[in-house]
Amino acid sequence: MISESTLIMTIIDLVIIVITCLLFWNYHQNRELLKQLKIQRAAVIIFGGFFLIAALYFADILTMHLLPRFISMDKAMEIMKDLHLNTNWMLSSTGLLLLFIGIIYLNKIIFPRIVLYQNELELSSITDELTGLLNRRGLLSFAQKQCEIANRNNLNLYFLFLDVDGLKEINDTHGHNEGDIVLKATASILNETFRTSDVISRIGGDEFVVMAIENPEISIDQFTNRLKANLAAYNTNTNKPYKLSFSMRAIPLSPGKPCDLDELLSEADKLMYEQKNSYNT
Repeated sequence: MISESTLIMTIIDLVIIVITCLLFWNYHQNRELLKQLKIQRAAVIIFGGFFLIAALYFADILTMHLLPRFISMDKAMEIMKDLHLNTNWMLSSTGLLLLFIGIIYLNKIIFPRIVLYQNELELSSITDELTGLLNRRGLLSFAQKQCEIANRNNLNLYFLFLDVDGLKEINDTHGHNEGDIVLKATASILNETFRTSDVISRIGGDEFVVMAIENPEISIDQFTNRLKANLAAYNTNTNKPYKLSFSMRAIPLSPGKPCDLDELLSEADKLMYEQKNSYNT
C-alpha cells in the first residue's frame, strides 16, 4: 500500500517538475516576445508559482527516494509528513497564490491588450500604410456591404475611379519622397471632398477608388466639382514645381445590379486609358 502511494505521488511530482521545466524553457526562448507584448511580468508570476510548487514536490521525491537509502522508509515518511505540516504547505499556498495572481493579471490586463493587438493587425491588413485609406483588400471587404445598403434603399451606387497624373515623372524628377507626398495629398483631398460614410481606398500605386451612395441633396457631379475645387485650392496653396492633377471616371451602379468590383475596375481602367489617349492626341 505504501509503495503504491509512493509511486502515485512520484508520478505527480515528476509531472509538476517537468511542467515547470517546460515553462522555464518556453520563457527563456520567448522572453523578448513576452517583453514586446508586455506580458513578461505575468509570465514571471506564473512561473514563480509553478517553481514553488515544483520545489515542494521535489522535496517529496527526495524524502521518498533519497532518504530511505540512509534511514528507514517509515522515518522518511515521518520527515515528509513533518515537512508538509510545517514548511511545504507554505510553499504550496504561496505558489497557488502566485498562479492565481498571474491568471487574474492575464485575464484583466493582458487579454484585452491581445484583443486590441489582434484588432490592430486586422485593421492594418485592410489599410494602406502610406495614406491611411483602405487598400484593395479593404475595398473588397466593404464593397458588398455598400451594395447591400444601396439595394435595400433603392439608391444608385457610384464608383469614382481616379488616377494621379504624372506620378512616375514626379518620382523620377523629384524623388520617391515627393511622390509619397503627392499620394498623401491626394488622400487628404479625397477625405476633404467625400463623406465619412463613403468608402475611399487606394488600390494601387497611383489608383484610388471611391464608393459613394447617391444622396438626394448632392449628386456625383457635385462631388466631382467639389473634388476639382479642392484640387485647385491645393495647387494654389502649395509651392510645388508641378501641378497635381487627376484622371477621373464615375461609373453608376443601379439598384439590383450585381456588384462585381473586378469587372468595374477593368471597365474603369479601359475608360481612363481611352480618356488619357484622347488628351494626348
